[in-house]
Amino acid sequence: MPTIHGDFLRDIAKTSGMVYCFGMPASVNQLFEEALLLPGAHRAILADKLVESLGAAIDPAIEEAHLEKVRERREGVSSGQVTILPGDEVMTRARARVHG
Repeated sequence: MPTIHGDFLRDIAKTSGMVYCFGMPASVNQLFEEALLLPGAHRAILADKLVESLGAAIDPAIEEAHLEKVRERREGVSSGQVTILPGDEVMTRARARVHG
């Protein structure tokens, strides 16, 4: 049974020439799916570049707090207080927690 939301998106798609999925243009979904195929380190670089492209949209106080947290974590790793886990292992653990 069609939903109002789905019908609305289909109408927009017809007039705009874009295909919508979950409220986003298919090209955004496609980029996301392709980005997920990248190794974790490359996804992190991509994410950093995307955030950086927002430029002035980031509050300087938030950016400074983020950098301070990065410094703290780097120090934790350097001192041996923190162990780095491979990204795949982190994601496996996270998925296990979410899905029980």
